[in-house]
Amino acid sequence: MKLPIFITGTDTGCGKTFFSSILLRALLNSGINAHYQKWVSTGDAKASEDAVSVYNFSKDLIPSYSPPPPDSLITPYVFKRPVSPHFASKIEKREIDPSVIQQSTLKLLSQSEVLLIEGVGGLLVPLTDDLLLIDLVKQLNMPVIIVARAGVGTINHTLLSIEALKSRSISIIGIVYNEVELTADDIIDENMRIITRFSNIPSLTKIPYFESLRPPYQHKHPDSAIDKLIQQMKHTIQIISQYGDKVT
Repeated sequence: MKLPIFITGTDTGCGKTFFSSILLRALLNSGINAHYQKWVSTGDAKASEDAVSVYNFSKDLIPSYSPPPPDSLITPYVFKRPVSPHFASKIEKREIDPSVIQQSTLKLLSQSEVLLIEGVGGLLVPLTDDLLLIDLVKQLNMPVIIVARAGVGTINHTLLSIEALKSRSISIIGIVYNEVELTADDIIDENMRIITRFSNIPSLTKIPYFESLRPPYQHKHPDSAIDKLIQQMKHTIQIISQYGDKVT
């Protein structure tokens, strides 16, 4: 199996990196040769904090582990200013070349069974003055997992993201609902139900509220929360495996 999966979010700060960390560890725990990639990272002085965070979470499962360096296969573009990629590249006078991203993805995919690629912000973020993130995903022909906030406001954001993907005929594996802020269960359940009803896109899992989405993770039930969440990923992995080979 050679499967690239693009992990997008409905907006910034919805938990894409946190979910990527959990899913990568679950894949490795299952004996699947998996890697993580972030095409563009902004707001980082040196290496991508997101990439370092994801790999550090599974470093005990990775032989000869070392933190991912900047401007590598794992993070082709790292910029200092925490702004949109197209603007960050202008500030540093380093143009984002889609062919560089494509080649790094193909090379990393050749070393993987599953390659998780985390987006930057939402789907309609510009990489250059002429290219949106979603259009590069379309060009590389990869299915998408949407990470959405679980609380109030997510219905509109999530359905808009789904519409943007469907209009470009991009496959959607499913939606992960992340309780970024403490939210009543009935609100979360109804959000998930109505989004599925209007979109016909399945829910993959629900991530409970964590006080921090960066290691060390803090949770209202810290003893077993992370392990339980990793176990929940078995269902997601089963769905992922149905997609088989999708080489870009």
